[in-house]
Amino acid sequence: FVPTAFTPNGDGINDVFQMQSTGIDATNFQINIFNRWGEIVFESNDIEVGWDGSYSGQNVQVGTYIWQIEFSDLESTNYIKNGHINVIK
Repeated sequence: FVPTAFTPNGDGINDVFQMQSTGIDATNFQINIFNRWGEIVFESNDIEVGWDGSYSGQNVQVGTYIWQIEFSDLESTNYIKNGHINVIK
């Protein structure tokens, strides 16, 4: 499951964008989040680490960001999934 929106406003509710899944090989995981100009604003190889809506120590603007997740399942089948996330404040 990958959410389509989150609200990184510090209220403790829905403050972090993070995919939820079972059956993923945690040693073969990569997530990149891009702004509208194609800059990577977040990247991680740790499935347990989510994006807090910041880039270079500053909160990003409200808007739509593109994500790409590359991962393998426990049977070593590789996947590349793309989508978007809306930052709402």
